[in-house]
Amino acid sequence: MLEEGFVRDLRNLARELEIKVDSFESGHVRWHLYSRAIRVSVGIDRLIPLLSCEPDLTIAASVALQCLEEVPEPLRASVVNALPAGGSQDLARARMADLSVLDALASRPSEPPGATSMAGWSQWLQLRAAKLSSHRQVLEYLASSGATKRIRREALARARD
Repeated sequence: MLEEGFVRDLRNLARELEIKVDSFESGHVRWHLYSRAIRVSVGIDRLIPLLSCEPDLTIAASVALQCLEEVPEPLRASVVNALPAGGSQDLARARMADLSVLDALASRPSEPPGATSMAGWSQWLQLRAAKLSSHRQVLEYLASSGATKRIRREALARARD
């Protein structure tokens, strides 16, 4: 049974997003609501506090990771802090750091990171950088030293463009 205040907040969010829901007991229903809230800019501010009440930690962590990619940088710490301390929060904190690197790649095109920095990148960050970066040095490094064949292939294809 879900906490009464949590259900009330879910109902308010569903009403705001014009989603009709009879019960929030199903994680699938809550997931649908959260996904919709992420796609609608008004919903994200209302969604972040709900993450700390979400009883299914897998859903909370998954939604938080999606949120991190959608919210502006100043709100990312709020998303991470909404998760309980431990593995999920640590993963979200690492993703937040990865997103900061991607932000820096996009905002400072004339200042690519060094190979030492790139060697410590997560596979997620390497793949994203291979797909999104326009830095020749980044693409060349990932094409030769990326952690997986997929990353190396993606970087090589983009470096050739």
